[in-house]
Amino acid sequence: MAGKRSGGGSADGIATAVREPPRLIGIVIRRRRGEAYFLDGDRAYTVHEGDSLTEHYRVERIEAKKVSLRDLDTGRTRTIDWSGDE
Repeated sequence: MAGKRSGGGSADGIATAVREPPRLIGIVIRRRRGEAYFLDGDRAYTVHEGDSLTEHYRVERIEAKKVSLRDLDTGRTRTIDWSGDE
């Protein structure tokens, strides 16, 4: 789940690693402050904006239906939508 997987490639033909973040399992907004819940194997995480999530991500923003994470290795931001159906 959170391990590195080969995927895609770069312009020079060298395969790049794609790391999936832990699985988002819930979001709660209390007093205008977001709290998100993630699972990574048997580890559970409760995070707020600005917190680290594993050693690879920082939580940038938590909204009612999505969480934005910054990959600390690449600097890219990824948004994970929450449907609430899980």
